[in-house]
Amino acid sequence: MLLGLLALLNLRGVRESVSIISPIFIAFVLSHVFAIGAAIVLNIHQVPIEVHHLREQSSTAVSTIGWVSLLMILFRAFTLGGGTYTGIEAVSNGVPMLREPKVETAKATMRYMAFSLALIAGGILFGYLLYSVNPVPGRT
Repeated sequence: MLLGLLALLNLRGVRESVSIISPIFIAFVLSHVFAIGAAIVLNIHQVPIEVHHLREQSSTAVSTIGWVSLLMILFRAFTLGGGTYTGIEAVSNGVPMLREPKVETAKATMRYMAFSLALIAGGILFGYLLYSVNPVPGRT
């Protein structure tokens, strides 16, 4: 049923789709901001400890494997997050349908997307650190 609704929205046009889906996206971002904020506030005593620990690990990694190897590991992690580019591609494909000035509107949209992605992904990772979330062998 949801797929049928989304297909119907898509047939009606981009502007109508955006006006209906935008509140869902805003609710998504706000709910994550609330959860990340709660994780930080509830573990505020742990924040300086984790920041210190991250500095130590960064220094150790650089001295052990060097900048080039560390950058290669970061680039590998970056490429594994390639699914985030689907939104950027969607905006790029939709530039002809944007309001004038199209380039400025597209740039602003890309900034919003980059900021929201960085905020949510970074916040979730920081929350993992605060709650000491670790992988469990044999479980996803």
